[in-house]
Amino acid sequence: DGEGGGGGAGGGPTAHLHDGTGPLAGSLNTILGHLWPQISAYTTEMIHTEVQPQLQASLPSALQGLAFNTDKTHLGHRPLEFRRIHIDTVSQVTTGGTVQNLVFQARFEWNGDCEIYLELRGTGFGIQGLSIQGVIILELVGLVDKPPFFEGVRVFLRNEPHID
Repeated sequence: DGEGGGGGAGGGPTAHLHDGTGPLAGSLNTILGHLWPQISAYTTEMIHTEVQPQLQASLPSALQGLAFNTDKTHLGHRPLEFRRIHIDTVSQVTTGGTVQNLVFQARFEWNGDCEIYLELRGTGFGIQGLSIQGVIILELVGLVDKPPFFEGVRVFLRNEPHID
């Protein structure tokens, strides 16, 4: 299914763990389940304090006043779930030499009961429910022998996610 290969530039894997839907994925899902109310609240706050002002600033005058509805914009109660996790240590050749990176590839699925609702002059529109599937990659770049044990972080989606 194309989840191997290490995910880093340069060398191939030097060590790996493939969790499948085993205890690591299950534990992360349990943690996300407990934290989801806080994640949803934080995301809702960010939409209202960060996204909405930027949206307002970029809209043409005819759409001024378009705003997210405070009560109908949230991530819902169903958390994102990890289906498969693959962890590799890879070598990366840089201008400063070769560094070791720890690469986490995680297949995820979110069948969210979210709502995103916008209003403009008494009229509203939005979405209710969203399904997203894909592979997220998190790389701890430049492993070192002192905390936090890496020099940088990269996070990205391997390919465009499937959204329904």
